[in-house]
Amino acid sequence: MSASRASRIGPATGFTYLGVLFLIVFLGLGLAAIAHVWHVSIQRDKEAELLFIGGQFRNAIQRYSEISPGNASKQEFPKKLEDLLEDKRFGTFTMRHLRKIYVDPMTSKPDWDLVVLPGIGIVGVHSKSEGTPIKSSGFPAEFDKFSEAKNYTDWVFSPTSAPTTATPAGTTPVGSAVPPTGSPMSGMPTAGVGPITSAPGAGANPGTQPSAGSPPPDPRADAEAACQSTYTTRTKQCNSATDRGAAPGGLSCLDRAMQQLNECVSRL
Repeated sequence: MSASRASRIGPATGFTYLGVLFLIVFLGLGLAAIAHVWHVSIQRDKEAELLFIGGQFRNAIQRYSEISPGNASKQEFPKKLEDLLEDKRFGTFTMRHLRKIYVDPMTSKPDWDLVVLPGIGIVGVHSKSEGTPIKSSGFPAEFDKFSEAKNYTDWVFSPTSAPTTATPAGTTPVGSAVPPTGSPMSGMPTAGVGPITSAPGAGANPGTQPSAGSPPPDPRADAEAACQSTYTTRTKQCNSATDRGAAPGGLSCLDRAMQQLNECVSRL
């Protein structure tokens, strides 16, 4: 009796075991597919963040290069990234072109490869990641060359104003870029924000003569202070305004105020 029962139970147990094995295989395949989709989604998010951060660096370098104290036609580029945080070329006040040194989303470190031209300065940045991009199309106009990139180091964020001279062997070439619509070079007007100009005769009181032995007034320093004072007023107006939308051409209120400050200083 027990032998016949064992013969009936044996095959059923074998089929149950095979069913459990197939279930485990299917679950494993499903989990692997979910993990792949999750990884791709995370990488796409990092790519979007890299494009945004790279654009911030690009715009900051471009703004830095578009103004030069005492010589509006001369281009100067930062010697280090910290120069974008505190531009001290104007002596009496400090300009900020970049809010902070961003973390590279691909490496999770605030460490970037710099595109440096000898005797000129930093003309671009790119990630140190050797990973292969997922995104291969649909880039903004200023980053259209990225569609040909083999890895993230080919995503070079360089402004339109960067020199195109050849770099020495072993350095990163400067990629060409199309100027973004509404950049400070476009000169698009912004409602509610007038041009920043230095006050005529700023600083010294024409009716007051300097006392004997005192240093003579510095008209340039006074004019720079007037530019900075007007810029501060403009930024307060932008921050307190209820409508902070971008102006025609994509130039925001704060960007327009910065452009007008640059124009004011370049005329000194």
